Amino acid sequence: MKLDLIIIDIDDTFLPHRTVNVGYKLFKKYKFSKKGLNLGILGLKLYFIKCIREIKNKFSKEKYMSNEKLINIWASGIINAKIDAREYAMPEQEIKDKLFPKILTDFNELKKQNPTAHVIAITQSFNLINKNDKLDRKKTMNDPITSLLDIDELHSNIFYYDNNTVIDKELLIKNGFDKRDIAQKAINKYRAENIGLLIDDYDDLELLRLKGNVKIIFAGKKIKKRVNKHI
Repeated sequence: MKLDLIIIDIDDTFLPHRTVNVGYKLFKKYKFSKKGLNLGILGLKLYFIKCIREIKNKFSKEKYMSNEKLINIWASGIINAKIDAREYAMPEQEIKDKLFPKILTDFNELKKQNPTAHVIAITQSFNLINKNDKLDRKKTMNDPITSLLDIDELHSNIFYYDNNTVIDKELLIKNGFDKRDIAQKAINKYRAENIGLLIDDYDDLELLRLKGNVKIIFAGKKIKKRVNKHI
């Protein structure tokens, strides 16, 4: 299988969703405080919306509900709670310990077979950037996942912090259309003809519309049937 470009989703593909992990960690830390109460309410609201999304998308034939509403509510909640950026960050060792062994093995084998292929990660999780580095989007490459998976480019949503407090957000990947736009720019940039996808979420389905010879390397359970229909 010859590939020029490998495009991956990270959360729920390579490891349990990091945003969910951070949510549990923060709630556990603050559960007996007002901040904990607010985080608990935020979590319940997100869980309710997520359930609606899963049900709608499971039975939808064409259109699907994106993660955009969930992302907006989560981001606003974290900013309003004045969360410490150091508490939001997920350490490299913790990420490493949570990586799914099988998909990691398969992914490394895929890269061995395609040593010249560029690897682009597009995640809807949030990376942390100091507000003074706001114009330097490359700072998102500080995410430990880039070295653990040997990624060439990482695209994510962003939290900006000042004095270690999260103060602002930049939503670069709200939905599947944003994912497709970033992926198409990467295809054009590297003049890629053969593209491999490792995807898990409904928003990733937009990547099936990319121009070029698109091959599905991995598809999560909830979207597998839709991917098979597309093939």
